[in-house]
Amino acid sequence: MKRFLFVIVCVLIVSVTAFAQQRGGNPEEMAKQTTEWMKTELKLTSEQATQVEAINLSMAKERTQLMENAGGDMSSMRDAMQKLTEKTEEAFSKVLTQEQLDEYKKQAAQRQGQRGNR
Repeated sequence: MKRFLFVIVCVLIVSVTAFAQQRGGNPEEMAKQTTEWMKTELKLTSEQATQVEAINLSMAKERTQLMENAGGDMSSMRDAMQKLTEKTEEAFSKVLTQEQLDEYKKQAAQRQGQRGNR
């Protein structure tokens, strides 16, 4: 019986870990996914892609830290996330063309709207 419970616990741990990784749970993976999306949608040059990936990684790490500090209380971190979004857009404005930045903001707003409708 103990062995059976041990196996069940191991399976649960593996399942939870796999699910977290699938959702892009670590900052590096989140930054990579966002950069790939931006490369495709905004037609970034290789130089822009390198700079954007560095920005995305920095922001993903900050976002992860904010979420850990909030302990799941989304309302307490809303202001901090808004400031992080503004900081991200400011950093992107130094790398992207105006057209790319406009498209980024447009698509980011659409994605935010989709999240809000869930």
